[in-house]
Amino acid sequence: MIDTSGSMSGTPMNNAKTAGSLLVGQLTPGENAVGVGRFTSSASQVFAITDIPDPDTGVRAAAQSAISAFVASGGTNIEGAALTALAQVQGFQGGTRPSVVYLLTDGQSSVNVANVVNQYTAAKVPLITFGFGSSVDTALLQSLANGTGGQYFFSPTSLAAIQQAFIAANAAFSSSVVVSSGTAPAAPSTTEVRTIPLDSTMATAAINVTYGLAEADVSLRLLDSTGADTGLTFTCNATSEVSCDTEVDVSTLGAGDYGLEITNNTAGAKDVSVLVSGSPSTFENYDIAVQFDNANYPASFGIQATVSAGAALTGLDVVARVTKPDNSTVDIPLLDDGRNGDLNADDGTYSADVAYDMDGTYTAVVTASNAAGNAQTTFNSVAIAVGEDGNGITPTPTNVTENFTRTGVANAVVAGMAADDHSDDPTVPGACTAFTDDNVDVVGRIDAAGDVDCFFFTPTATSDDLIARITSLRMDMEPVIRVYDPTGTTELLMADLATSENDKSGVIVTIPAGSLDAAGHVVTIEHSDAAATAGGYALSVGAKLVSDEPAQEAEEEDTGGAVGPLGLLFAALLAAVGLRQRRRFV
Repeated sequence: MIDTSGSMSGTPMNNAKTAGSLLVGQLTPGENAVGVGRFTSSASQVFAITDIPDPDTGVRAAAQSAISAFVASGGTNIEGAALTALAQVQGFQGGTRPSVVYLLTDGQSSVNVANVVNQYTAAKVPLITFGFGSSVDTALLQSLANGTGGQYFFSPTSLAAIQQAFIAANAAFSSSVVVSSGTAPAAPSTTEVRTIPLDSTMATAAINVTYGLAEADVSLRLLDSTGADTGLTFTCNATSEVSCDTEVDVSTLGAGDYGLEITNNTAGAKDVSVLVSGSPSTFENYDIAVQFDNANYPASFGIQATVSAGAALTGLDVVARVTKPDNSTVDIPLLDDGRNGDLNADDGTYSADVAYDMDGTYTAVVTASNAAGNAQTTFNSVAIAVGEDGNGITPTPTNVTENFTRTGVANAVVAGMAADDHSDDPTVPGACTAFTDDNVDVVGRIDAAGDVDCFFFTPTATSDDLIARITSLRMDMEPVIRVYDPTGTTELLMADLATSENDKSGVIVTIPAGSLDAAGHVVTIEHSDAAATAGGYALSVGAKLVSDEPAQEAEEEDTGGAVGPLGLLFAALLAAVGLRQRRRFV
Protein backbone atom coordinates (compact mmCIF):
# COMPACT_ATOMS: atom_id res chain seq x y z
CA MET A 1 0.00 0.00 0.00
CA ILE A 2 1.80 3.10 -1.28
CA ASP A 3 1.10 6.73 -0.42
CA THR A 4 0.38 8.62 -3.66
CA SER A 5 -0.58 11.93 -2.05
CA GLY A 6 0.52 15.23 -3.56
CA SER A 7 3.59 15.49 -1.35
CA MET A 8 4.98 12.36 -3.04
CA SER A 9 5.17 14.03 -6.46
CA GLY A 10 8.43 14.04 -8.40
CA THR A 11 11.47 12.12 -7.18
CA PRO A 12 9.80 10.53 -4.09
CA MET A 13 7.03 9.04 -6.25
CA ASN A 14 9.46 7.82 -8.90
CA ASN A 15 11.71 6.16 -6.32
CA ALA A 16 8.81 4.59 -4.41
CA LYS A 17 7.50 3.08 -7.66
CA THR A 18 10.92 1.74 -8.64
CA ALA A 19 11.47 0.23 -5.19
CA GLY A 20 7.99 -1.29 -5.14
CA SER A 21 8.59 -2.86 -8.53
CA LEU A 22 11.92 -4.26 -7.32
CA LEU A 23 10.21 -5.86 -4.31
CA VAL A 24 7.50 -7.42 -6.47
CA GLY A 25 10.11 -8.73 -8.90
CA GLN A 26 11.89 -10.58 -6.11
CA LEU A 27 8.86 -12.45 -4.81
CA THR A 28 9.29 -16.19 -5.29
CA PRO A 29 7.02 -17.94 -7.83
CA GLY A 30 5.15 -20.86 -6.34
CA GLU A 31 5.47 -19.45 -2.83
CA ASN A 32 3.94 -15.98 -2.87
CA ALA A 33 0.90 -14.03 -3.90
CA VAL A 34 0.91 -10.27 -4.44
CA GLY A 35 -1.57 -7.41 -4.40
CA VAL A 36 -1.08 -3.67 -4.87
CA GLY A 37 -2.91 -0.69 -3.36
CA ARG A 38 -2.56 3.07 -3.28
CA PHE A 39 -3.92 5.76 -0.97
CA THR A 40 -4.45 9.47 -0.75
CA SER A 41 -7.39 10.75 1.31
CA SER A 42 -8.95 7.38 0.47
CA ALA A 43 -7.50 3.96 -0.33
CA SER A 44 -8.09 1.51 -3.15
CA GLN A 45 -6.80 -1.78 -4.47
CA VAL A 46 -5.33 -1.40 -7.96
CA PHE A 47 -4.13 -4.98 -8.45
CA ALA A 48 -6.07 -7.80 -6.84
CA ILE A 49 -4.11 -10.29 -4.74
CA THR A 50 -3.01 -13.04 -7.11
CA ASP A 51 -0.91 -16.16 -6.65
CA ILE A 52 2.41 -16.11 -8.51
CA PRO A 53 2.64 -19.47 -10.28
CA ASP A 54 5.89 -21.32 -10.95
CA PRO A 55 6.86 -20.51 -13.60
CA ASP A 56 5.45 -17.00 -13.40
CA THR A 57 2.97 -16.35 -16.21
CA GLY A 58 3.19 -12.56 -15.92
CA VAL A 59 1.64 -11.93 -12.51
CA ARG A 60 4.62 -10.00 -11.19
CA ALA A 61 4.88 -7.95 -14.37
CA ALA A 62 1.19 -7.04 -14.13
CA ALA A 63 1.62 -5.93 -10.51
CA GLN A 64 4.65 -3.86 -11.52
CA SER A 65 2.61 -2.21 -14.29
CA ALA A 66 -0.04 -1.24 -11.74
CA ILE A 67 2.66 0.40 -9.60
CA SER A 68 4.20 2.23 -12.55
CA ALA A 69 0.84 3.91 -13.28
CA PHE A 70 0.73 5.71 -9.91
CA VAL A 71 0.31 9.49 -10.05
CA ALA A 72 0.73 11.72 -6.99
CA SER A 73 -2.18 13.91 -5.86
CA GLY A 74 -4.50 14.45 -2.88
CA GLY A 75 -4.19 14.04 0.89
CA THR A 76 -3.09 11.26 3.26
CA ASN A 77 -5.28 8.77 5.15
CA ILE A 78 -3.01 6.22 6.81
CA GLU A 79 -5.73 4.50 8.85
CA GLY A 80 -7.96 4.03 5.83
CA ALA A 81 -5.04 2.62 3.87
CA ALA A 82 -4.08 0.14 6.59
CA LEU A 83 -7.64 -1.13 7.03
CA THR A 84 -8.28 -1.37 3.29
CA ALA A 85 -5.17 -3.49 2.84
CA LEU A 86 -6.16 -5.71 5.75
CA ALA A 87 -9.61 -6.26 4.27
CA GLN A 88 -8.04 -7.34 0.98
CA VAL A 89 -5.71 -9.93 2.50
CA GLN A 90 -8.50 -11.28 4.71
CA GLY A 91 -10.74 -11.62 1.68
CA PHE A 92 -8.17 -13.59 -0.30
CA GLN A 93 -8.79 -17.34 -0.01
CA GLY A 94 -10.83 -16.78 3.13
CA GLY A 95 -7.88 -15.31 5.03
CA THR A 96 -6.40 -18.78 5.57
CA ARG A 97 -2.83 -18.10 4.45
CA PRO A 98 -0.17 -16.16 6.36
CA SER A 99 -0.09 -12.56 5.18
CA VAL A 100 1.90 -9.38 5.54
CA VAL A 101 1.04 -5.80 4.59
CA TYR A 102 3.59 -3.17 3.54
CA LEU A 103 2.55 0.45 3.97
CA LEU A 104 4.74 3.32 2.75
CA THR A 105 4.01 6.99 3.50
CA ASP A 106 5.86 10.29 3.54
CA GLY A 107 3.33 12.16 5.64
CA GLN A 108 1.14 12.30 8.71
CA SER A 109 -2.53 11.81 9.47
CA SER A 110 -4.85 11.18 12.40
CA VAL A 111 -5.00 7.46 13.21
CA ASN A 112 -6.89 5.47 15.81
CA VAL A 113 -3.89 3.29 16.58
CA ALA A 114 -5.77 0.95 18.91
CA ASN A 115 -8.38 0.27 16.22
CA VAL A 116 -5.79 -0.61 13.59
CA VAL A 117 -3.65 -2.68 15.96
CA ASN A 118 -6.64 -4.61 17.32
CA GLN A 119 -7.88 -5.51 13.86
CA TYR A 120 -4.44 -6.58 12.63
CA THR A 121 -3.63 -8.62 15.73
CA ALA A 122 -7.01 -10.34 15.58
CA ALA A 123 -6.25 -11.30 11.97
CA LYS A 124 -2.67 -12.26 12.87
CA VAL A 125 -1.32 -10.04 10.09
CA PRO A 126 1.85 -7.99 10.70
CA LEU A 127 1.90 -4.43 9.34
CA ILE A 128 5.29 -3.35 7.98
CA THR A 129 5.52 0.43 7.88
CA PHE A 130 7.93 2.59 5.92
CA GLY A 131 8.62 6.21 6.80
CA PHE A 132 9.72 7.95 3.62
CA GLY A 133 11.55 11.26 3.99
CA SER A 134 11.90 13.75 6.83
CA SER A 135 8.23 14.66 7.48
CA VAL A 136 6.92 11.28 8.64
CA ASP A 137 5.29 10.62 11.99
CA THR A 138 7.88 8.12 13.23
CA ALA A 139 6.16 7.47 16.56
CA LEU A 140 2.88 6.63 14.79
CA LEU A 141 4.47 4.27 12.26
CA GLN A 142 6.50 2.54 14.96
CA SER A 143 3.36 2.07 17.08
CA LEU A 144 1.47 0.52 14.18
CA ALA A 145 4.33 -1.81 13.30
CA ASN A 146 5.28 -2.85 16.83
CA GLY A 147 1.67 -3.29 17.90
CA THR A 148 0.93 -5.71 15.06
CA GLY A 149 4.10 -7.76 15.22
CA GLY A 150 5.58 -5.99 12.23
CA GLN A 151 8.62 -3.76 11.86
CA TYR A 152 9.25 -0.09 11.11
CA PHE A 153 11.74 0.99 8.47
CA PHE A 154 12.86 4.54 7.81
CA SER A 155 14.35 5.74 4.56
CA PRO A 156 15.39 9.02 3.02
CA THR A 157 13.88 9.58 -0.40
CA SER A 158 16.93 8.27 -2.29
CA LEU A 159 16.29 5.26 -4.50
CA ALA A 160 19.05 3.08 -3.03
CA ALA A 161 17.82 3.70 0.53
CA ILE A 162 14.16 2.87 -0.10
CA GLN A 163 15.06 -0.22 -2.14
CA GLN A 164 17.26 -1.38 0.72
CA ALA A 165 14.40 -0.89 3.18
CA PHE A 166 11.92 -2.81 1.01
CA ILE A 167 14.25 -5.76 0.44
CA ALA A 168 15.28 -5.87 4.11
CA ALA A 169 11.61 -5.98 5.11
CA ASN A 170 10.96 -8.80 2.66
CA ALA A 171 13.85 -10.76 4.19
CA ALA A 172 12.60 -10.16 7.73
CA PHE A 173 9.20 -11.67 6.94
CA SER A 174 9.99 -14.38 4.41
CA SER A 175 12.55 -17.04 3.62
CA SER A 176 14.62 -14.66 1.47
CA VAL A 177 17.87 -13.14 2.73
CA VAL A 178 19.85 -9.96 2.19
CA VAL A 179 23.39 -10.93 1.26
CA SER A 180 24.91 -7.46 1.20
CA SER A 181 24.04 -3.79 0.81
CA GLY A 182 26.40 -0.89 0.45
CA THR A 183 27.34 2.27 -1.37
CA ALA A 184 30.83 3.27 -2.46
CA PRO A 185 32.23 5.72 -5.01
CA ALA A 186 33.49 4.43 -8.34
CA ALA A 187 36.60 6.33 -9.36
CA PRO A 188 36.40 8.33 -12.61
CA SER A 189 37.22 6.56 -15.88
CA THR A 190 38.20 3.32 -14.14
CA THR A 191 37.01 -0.27 -13.80
CA GLU A 192 36.74 -2.00 -10.43
CA VAL A 193 35.45 -5.37 -9.25
CA ARG A 194 33.39 -5.73 -6.07
CA THR A 195 33.21 -9.18 -4.50
CA ILE A 196 29.77 -10.76 -4.02
CA PRO A 197 29.88 -14.03 -2.02
CA LEU A 198 27.06 -16.33 -3.13
CA ASP A 199 27.16 -19.31 -0.78
CA SER A 200 26.04 -22.92 -1.09
CA THR A 201 22.74 -22.40 0.76
CA MET A 202 21.39 -20.12 -1.98
CA ALA A 203 19.25 -21.18 -4.95
CA THR A 204 19.04 -17.78 -6.65
CA ALA A 205 20.41 -14.30 -6.06
CA ALA A 206 19.09 -10.93 -7.23
CA ILE A 207 21.66 -8.17 -7.77
CA ASN A 208 20.49 -4.56 -7.92
CA VAL A 209 22.81 -1.69 -8.82
CA THR A 210 21.75 1.94 -8.37
CA TYR A 211 23.54 5.13 -9.44
CA GLY A 212 22.80 8.66 -10.60
CA LEU A 213 21.79 9.53 -14.14
CA ALA A 214 22.58 8.75 -16.89
CA GLU A 215 22.35 5.04 -17.65
CA ALA A 216 25.37 5.16 -20.00
CA ASP A 217 27.56 6.56 -17.22
CA VAL A 218 28.21 3.08 -15.82
CA SER A 219 28.83 -0.28 -17.48
CA LEU A 220 28.21 -3.53 -15.59
CA ARG A 221 29.36 -7.15 -15.96
CA LEU A 222 28.94 -10.07 -13.59
CA LEU A 223 31.93 -12.42 -13.31
CA ASP A 224 31.74 -15.93 -11.89
CA SER A 225 34.02 -17.32 -9.19
CA THR A 226 36.75 -18.00 -11.77
CA GLY A 227 36.67 -14.44 -13.10
CA ALA A 228 34.92 -15.42 -16.33
CA ASP A 229 31.97 -13.40 -17.65
CA THR A 230 28.69 -15.08 -16.69
CA GLY A 231 26.99 -13.60 -19.73
CA LEU A 232 24.14 -12.33 -17.57
CA THR A 233 22.71 -8.97 -18.61
CA PHE A 234 21.47 -6.15 -16.41
CA THR A 235 18.06 -4.66 -17.12
CA CYS A 236 18.07 -0.96 -16.27
CA ASN A 237 15.30 1.51 -15.49
CA ALA A 238 16.16 5.22 -15.46
CA THR A 239 13.85 7.76 -13.81
CA SER A 240 15.30 10.14 -11.24
CA GLU A 241 18.10 7.59 -10.74
CA VAL A 242 19.24 4.46 -12.57
CA SER A 243 18.30 1.03 -11.19
CA CYS A 244 19.76 -2.08 -12.87
CA ASP A 245 18.92 -5.70 -12.03
CA THR A 246 20.02 -9.21 -12.86
CA GLU A 247 19.29 -12.64 -11.38
CA VAL A 248 21.80 -15.41 -10.76
CA ASP A 249 20.83 -19.09 -10.75
CA VAL A 250 23.29 -20.15 -8.08
CA SER A 251 22.10 -23.75 -8.17
CA THR A 252 23.21 -23.96 -11.81
CA LEU A 253 26.23 -21.63 -11.95
CA GLY A 254 27.58 -22.72 -8.57
CA ALA A 255 28.44 -21.07 -5.28
CA GLY A 256 31.53 -18.92 -4.82
CA ASP A 257 32.87 -15.39 -4.78
CA TYR A 258 31.37 -13.66 -7.79
CA GLY A 259 32.67 -10.33 -9.01
CA LEU A 260 30.61 -7.29 -10.03
CA GLU A 261 32.65 -5.37 -12.58
CA ILE A 262 31.78 -1.67 -12.50
CA THR A 263 33.16 0.71 -15.11
CA ASN A 264 32.69 4.42 -14.49
CA ASN A 265 32.55 5.97 -17.95
CA THR A 266 32.55 9.55 -16.65
CA ALA A 267 35.31 11.97 -15.68
CA GLY A 268 34.00 12.29 -12.10
CA ALA A 269 33.59 9.95 -9.14
CA LYS A 270 30.16 8.31 -9.02
CA ASP A 271 28.41 6.70 -6.05
CA VAL A 272 27.28 3.18 -6.93
CA SER A 273 25.00 1.23 -4.58
CA VAL A 274 24.88 -2.57 -4.73
CA LEU A 275 22.08 -4.56 -3.10
CA VAL A 276 22.21 -8.36 -3.19
CA SER A 277 19.41 -10.61 -1.97
CA GLY A 278 18.47 -14.21 -2.55
CA SER A 279 16.35 -17.25 -1.92
CA PRO A 280 17.77 -20.26 -0.03
CA SER A 281 17.94 -23.70 -1.59
CA THR A 282 17.94 -25.58 1.70
CA PHE A 283 15.98 -25.54 4.91
CA GLU A 284 19.09 -24.61 6.86
CA ASN A 285 20.33 -21.20 5.82
CA TYR A 286 22.65 -18.49 7.11
CA ASP A 287 20.44 -15.92 8.77
CA ILE A 288 20.84 -12.65 10.67
CA ALA A 289 18.48 -10.96 13.12
CA VAL A 290 19.13 -7.37 14.20
CA GLN A 291 17.76 -5.62 17.29
CA PHE A 292 18.09 -1.84 17.56
CA ASP A 293 15.93 -0.30 20.30
CA ASN A 294 14.82 3.30 20.84
CA ALA A 295 16.63 5.32 23.51
CA ASN A 296 15.68 8.27 25.66
CA TYR A 297 18.73 10.31 26.66
CA PRO A 298 20.85 9.47 28.64
CA ALA A 299 20.02 5.75 28.29
CA SER A 300 22.36 3.47 26.38
CA PHE A 301 21.73 2.97 22.66
CA GLY A 302 22.77 -0.48 21.58
CA ILE A 303 22.68 -2.75 18.54
CA GLN A 304 22.58 -6.53 18.76
CA ALA A 305 22.86 -9.00 15.89
CA THR A 306 22.50 -12.77 16.07
CA VAL A 307 23.82 -14.83 13.17
CA SER A 308 22.80 -18.45 12.83
CA ALA A 309 22.93 -21.54 10.67
CA GLY A 310 20.52 -23.70 12.61
CA ALA A 311 22.61 -22.88 15.71
CA ALA A 312 24.14 -19.51 16.52
CA LEU A 313 27.51 -18.70 14.95
CA THR A 314 30.50 -17.08 16.62
CA GLY A 315 33.82 -16.08 15.04
CA LEU A 316 32.34 -13.73 12.41
CA ASP A 317 33.30 -10.19 11.49
CA VAL A 318 30.23 -8.05 12.12
CA VAL A 319 30.04 -4.34 11.36
CA ALA A 320 27.16 -1.86 11.57
CA ARG A 321 27.10 1.17 9.32
CA VAL A 322 24.95 3.63 11.26
CA THR A 323 23.38 6.56 9.44
CA LYS A 324 22.55 9.40 11.83
CA PRO A 325 19.64 11.84 11.49
CA ASP A 326 21.92 14.34 9.72
CA ASN A 327 22.81 11.61 7.14
CA SER A 328 26.39 11.31 8.39
CA THR A 329 27.61 7.73 8.82
CA VAL A 330 29.86 5.83 11.21
CA ASP A 331 31.06 2.22 11.05
CA ILE A 332 30.87 0.37 14.36
CA PRO A 333 32.23 -3.16 14.94
CA LEU A 334 29.87 -5.50 16.80
CA LEU A 335 31.68 -7.86 19.14
CA ASP A 336 30.84 -11.14 20.84
CA ASP A 337 33.30 -10.71 23.70
CA GLY A 338 31.09 -10.32 26.79
CA ARG A 339 32.13 -6.69 27.34
CA ASN A 340 30.24 -3.40 27.33
CA GLY A 341 26.74 -4.14 26.02
CA ASP A 342 27.54 -7.75 25.04
CA LEU A 343 26.15 -9.96 27.79
CA ASN A 344 27.90 -13.26 27.04
CA ALA A 345 31.09 -14.00 25.16
CA ASP A 346 31.03 -16.37 22.16
CA ASP A 347 27.27 -16.97 22.21
CA GLY A 348 26.60 -15.83 18.63
CA THR A 349 25.08 -12.50 19.64
CA TYR A 350 27.24 -9.55 18.59
CA SER A 351 26.74 -6.20 20.30
CA ALA A 352 27.86 -2.59 20.19
CA ASP A 353 26.95 0.70 21.83
CA VAL A 354 26.15 3.64 19.58
CA ALA A 355 27.39 7.04 20.71
CA TYR A 356 24.57 9.43 19.88
CA ASP A 357 24.53 13.21 19.90
CA MET A 358 21.22 14.24 18.35
CA ASP A 359 17.53 13.35 18.35
CA GLY A 360 16.00 11.57 15.40
CA THR A 361 15.99 8.28 13.52
CA TYR A 362 19.16 6.22 13.24
CA THR A 363 19.49 3.46 10.61
CA ALA A 364 21.80 0.50 11.19
CA VAL A 365 22.87 -1.69 8.26
CA VAL A 366 24.58 -4.66 9.90
CA THR A 367 26.72 -7.00 7.82
CA ALA A 368 28.17 -10.29 9.07
CA SER A 369 31.04 -11.78 7.07
CA ASN A 370 32.86 -15.10 7.23
CA ALA A 371 35.62 -14.06 4.81
CA ALA A 372 38.22 -15.28 7.31
CA GLY A 373 36.51 -18.69 7.58
CA ASN A 374 36.51 -18.63 11.38
CA ALA A 375 32.78 -19.17 12.02
CA GLN A 376 31.76 -21.90 14.42
CA THR A 377 28.45 -23.02 15.85
CA THR A 378 28.17 -22.16 19.52
CA PHE A 379 26.05 -23.39 22.39
CA ASN A 380 27.24 -20.96 25.04
CA SER A 381 24.39 -19.54 27.13
CA VAL A 382 22.14 -22.36 25.90
CA ALA A 383 20.65 -24.69 28.50
CA ILE A 384 22.01 -28.22 28.21
CA ALA A 385 19.71 -31.15 27.62
CA VAL A 386 20.02 -34.08 29.99
CA GLY A 387 20.07 -37.71 28.90
CA GLU A 388 18.18 -40.55 30.54
CA ASP A 389 21.32 -41.41 32.49
CA GLY A 390 21.36 -37.94 34.03
CA ASN A 391 24.44 -36.87 32.13
CA GLY A 392 24.54 -33.52 30.36
CA ILE A 393 24.45 -33.60 26.56
CA THR A 394 26.62 -30.87 25.06
CA PRO A 395 26.39 -30.51 21.25
CA THR A 396 29.71 -30.51 19.45
CA PRO A 397 30.52 -27.19 17.76
CA THR A 398 30.88 -27.29 13.97
CA ASN A 399 33.36 -25.21 12.00
CA VAL A 400 31.98 -23.19 9.09
CA THR A 401 34.73 -22.25 6.65
CA GLU A 402 32.59 -21.20 3.67
CA ASN A 403 32.70 -17.49 2.85
CA PHE A 404 29.29 -15.89 3.23
CA THR A 405 27.76 -12.55 4.13
CA ARG A 406 24.37 -11.62 5.53
CA THR A 407 22.93 -8.17 6.10
CA GLY A 408 20.13 -6.93 8.35
CA VAL A 409 18.61 -3.46 8.59
CA ALA A 410 16.95 -1.83 11.61
CA ASN A 411 15.92 1.64 12.70
CA ALA A 412 15.74 3.23 16.13
CA VAL A 413 14.89 6.66 17.49
CA VAL A 414 16.73 8.84 20.02
CA ALA A 415 14.71 11.41 21.97
CA GLY A 416 15.38 13.95 24.70
CA MET A 417 18.98 14.71 23.76
CA ALA A 418 20.67 17.28 26.00
CA ALA A 419 24.16 18.78 26.27
CA ASP A 420 24.72 17.10 29.65
CA ASP A 421 22.67 14.77 31.83
CA HIS A 422 23.93 15.73 35.30
CA SER A 423 25.51 18.76 36.93
CA ASP A 424 29.32 18.78 37.04
CA ASP A 425 30.24 20.72 40.20
CA PRO A 426 30.23 18.80 43.52
CA THR A 427 30.61 22.06 45.47
CA VAL A 428 27.06 23.02 44.46
CA PRO A 429 25.12 20.13 46.04
CA GLY A 430 21.76 21.66 45.27
CA ALA A 431 22.45 21.34 41.54
CA CYS A 432 23.45 17.68 41.78
CA THR A 433 20.92 14.99 40.78
CA ALA A 434 19.09 13.73 43.88
CA PHE A 435 18.56 10.00 44.36
CA THR A 436 17.85 7.61 47.25
CA ASP A 437 19.76 4.75 48.88
CA ASP A 438 17.28 2.08 47.75
CA ASN A 439 19.48 0.16 45.28
CA VAL A 440 17.58 1.58 42.31
CA ASP A 441 19.76 2.43 39.32
CA VAL A 442 20.22 6.00 38.12
CA VAL A 443 21.45 6.07 34.53
CA GLY A 444 24.36 8.32 33.62
CA ARG A 445 26.49 9.12 30.64
CA ILE A 446 29.84 10.76 29.99
CA ASP A 447 29.07 13.34 27.31
CA ALA A 448 32.47 14.89 26.67
CA ALA A 449 36.12 14.71 27.68
CA GLY A 450 36.47 15.66 31.34
CA ASP A 451 32.74 15.36 32.04
CA VAL A 452 31.91 14.80 35.73
CA ASP A 453 28.41 13.72 36.80
CA CYS A 454 27.25 14.90 40.22
CA PHE A 455 24.64 13.24 42.47
CA PHE A 456 23.32 13.72 46.03
CA PHE A 457 21.67 11.29 48.44
CA THR A 458 20.56 11.41 52.05
CA PRO A 459 21.07 8.16 53.98
CA THR A 460 17.90 6.55 55.25
CA ALA A 461 19.91 5.49 58.30
CA THR A 462 23.52 5.87 59.42
CA SER A 463 23.83 2.78 61.59
CA ASP A 464 24.83 0.31 58.86
CA ASP A 465 27.31 0.30 56.01
CA LEU A 466 26.03 1.19 52.55
CA ILE A 467 27.29 -0.06 49.19
CA ALA A 468 27.86 2.32 46.29
CA ARG A 469 28.09 0.65 42.91
CA ILE A 470 28.73 1.66 39.29
CA THR A 471 27.48 -1.09 36.99
CA SER A 472 26.05 -1.62 33.47
CA LEU A 473 29.23 -0.20 31.98
CA ARG A 474 28.95 0.77 28.30
CA MET A 475 31.16 2.32 25.62
CA ASP A 476 34.36 1.19 27.37
CA MET A 477 33.44 3.11 30.50
CA GLU A 478 36.13 2.94 33.21
CA PRO A 479 34.44 4.71 36.11
CA VAL A 480 35.87 6.54 39.08
CA ILE A 481 33.48 7.20 41.96
CA ARG A 482 34.08 9.77 44.67
CA VAL A 483 31.95 10.20 47.80
CA TYR A 484 32.03 13.58 49.55
CA ASP A 485 30.62 15.20 52.66
CA PRO A 486 27.29 17.14 52.41
CA THR A 487 29.05 20.26 51.10
CA GLY A 488 30.92 18.46 48.34
CA THR A 489 34.21 19.91 49.52
CA THR A 490 35.72 17.02 51.50
CA GLU A 491 36.35 13.73 49.70
CA LEU A 492 35.62 10.75 51.96
CA LEU A 493 36.55 7.92 49.60
CA MET A 494 37.42 7.13 45.99
CA ALA A 495 37.24 3.85 44.07
CA ASP A 496 37.82 2.61 40.53
CA LEU A 497 37.95 -0.78 38.80
CA ALA A 498 41.39 -1.48 40.25
CA THR A 499 40.17 -1.04 43.84
CA SER A 500 36.63 -2.39 43.33
CA GLU A 501 35.37 -5.02 45.75
CA ASN A 502 33.99 -6.89 42.71
CA ASP A 503 35.39 -5.63 39.42
CA LYS A 504 33.42 -8.28 37.49
CA SER A 505 30.26 -6.33 38.29
CA GLY A 506 31.79 -2.85 38.03
CA VAL A 507 33.02 -0.52 40.73
CA ILE A 508 31.69 -1.74 44.08
CA VAL A 509 32.72 0.14 47.22
CA THR A 510 31.58 0.15 50.85
CA ILE A 511 30.65 3.43 52.53
CA PRO A 512 31.33 2.66 56.22
CA ALA A 513 28.58 3.51 58.70
CA GLY A 514 31.06 5.62 60.59
CA SER A 515 31.46 7.88 57.55
CA LEU A 516 27.74 8.36 56.86
CA ASP A 517 26.32 11.81 57.50
CA ALA A 518 22.61 12.27 58.13
CA ALA A 519 22.84 15.55 56.19
CA GLY A 520 23.68 13.65 53.01
CA HIS A 521 26.51 13.00 50.59
CA VAL A 522 27.65 14.27 47.23
CA VAL A 523 28.71 11.52 44.80
CA THR A 524 30.57 12.12 41.53
CA ILE A 525 31.23 9.78 38.60
CA GLU A 526 33.88 10.40 35.97
CA HIS A 527 35.88 8.44 33.41
CA SER A 528 39.36 7.35 34.50
CA ASP A 529 40.58 8.51 31.09
CA ALA A 530 40.16 12.29 31.09
CA ALA A 531 40.31 12.29 27.28
CA ALA A 532 37.42 9.83 26.88
CA THR A 533 34.44 11.47 25.19
CA ALA A 534 31.79 8.82 25.92
CA GLY A 535 30.81 6.27 28.52
CA GLY A 536 27.65 4.82 30.00
CA TYR A 537 26.88 3.49 33.47
CA ALA A 538 24.28 3.04 36.20
CA LEU A 539 24.75 4.34 39.78
CA SER A 540 23.02 2.89 42.82
CA VAL A 541 23.50 3.03 46.60
CA GLY A 542 21.92 0.84 49.25
CA ALA A 543 22.21 -2.19 51.48
CA LYS A 544 24.58 -4.93 50.37
CA LEU A 545 23.34 -7.30 47.65
CA VAL A 546 24.46 -10.84 46.87
CA SER A 547 25.73 -9.60 43.49
CA ASP A 548 28.11 -7.23 45.26
CA GLU A 549 30.22 -10.20 46.35
CA PRO A 550 32.73 -11.73 43.91
CA ALA A 551 31.53 -15.04 42.50
CA GLN A 552 33.09 -18.00 44.30
CA GLU A 553 35.01 -20.49 42.19
CA ALA A 554 33.23 -23.82 42.25
CA GLU A 555 35.25 -26.66 43.79
CA GLU A 556 36.16 -29.35 41.34
CA GLU A 557 34.36 -32.58 42.06
CA ASP A 558 34.05 -35.73 40.03
CA THR A 559 30.33 -36.29 39.64
CA GLY A 560 30.64 -38.63 36.68
CA GLY A 561 28.91 -36.08 34.49
CA ALA A 562 25.67 -36.35 36.42
CA VAL A 563 23.59 -33.25 36.90
CA GLY A 564 21.99 -32.66 40.29
CA PRO A 565 18.22 -32.31 40.61
CA LEU A 566 18.46 -28.54 41.03
CA GLY A 567 20.68 -28.27 37.97
CA LEU A 568 18.48 -29.99 35.41
CA LEU A 569 17.97 -27.68 32.48
CA PHE A 570 16.19 -28.51 29.28
CA ALA A 571 16.31 -26.51 26.07
CA ALA A 572 15.36 -26.72 22.44
CA LEU A 573 17.54 -25.06 19.85
CA LEU A 574 15.32 -22.91 17.69
CA ALA A 575 16.48 -22.26 14.15
CA ALA A 576 15.21 -19.21 12.33
CA VAL A 577 12.75 -20.53 9.79
CA GLY A 578 11.55 -18.39 6.92
CA LEU A 579 7.82 -18.03 6.51
CA ARG A 580 6.58 -19.42 3.26
CA GLN A 581 3.29 -19.22 1.38
CA ARG A 582 2.84 -15.58 2.28
CA ARG A 583 0.55 -13.12 0.57
CA ARG A 584 2.13 -9.74 -0.01
CA PHE A 585 0.06 -6.58 -0.20
CA VAL A 586 2.21 -3.69 -1.35
